[in-house]
Amino acid sequence: MLFEKFVNPKVCLNFYSDFVYPLAENGTFEEYLKQSPENGFSEQLTQARTTIWNRLNKFQISLIRLMPANYIHFGMTHEMFELWTKEIDKFDYLGWTRRINTNAKSGSVVRSIIDSNVYIPKNVYIEDSKVLKNVKLEKELFYQMWILKLMYGSQKILYLVD
Repeated sequence: MLFEKFVNPKVCLNFYSDFVYPLAENGTFEEYLKQSPENGFSEQLTQARTTIWNRLNKFQISLIRLMPANYIHFGMTHEMFELWTKEIDKFDYLGWTRRINTNAKSGSVVRSIIDSNVYIPKNVYIEDSKVLKNVKLEKELFYQMWILKLMYGSQKILYLVD
């Protein structure tokens, strides 16, 4: 199956080395195959990279320098959590806010419905969730895709596994 060719334990693709590198003007196929993999080299990775190279290398990426500019990286969960719970106010000049597409009145909340009686601490991040009444949220938590009812959070990152 096509999906399993690119997503499996022997092929762990990386955005920069596997998808951006083939778009580089001076990149070569030989150097591309040598790029450090996420999970180690394998025949399956070489086959996947060959397919990606053949599809993407005919295109080129263009970089536009925007000045003044800051690079903000939040690709990892802990980086995103830090940004949303502790640093988001530094970027209000960009129009960034703690709450997006939500009825929440506190906390950092994105695309979620929060009961009006629930208080969300400043250092809690909630995404794609529904929080019902009588829920008490602990500090330093990242809730994603949860329906919370009469519960107390106790882990750093909680995912709905339903």
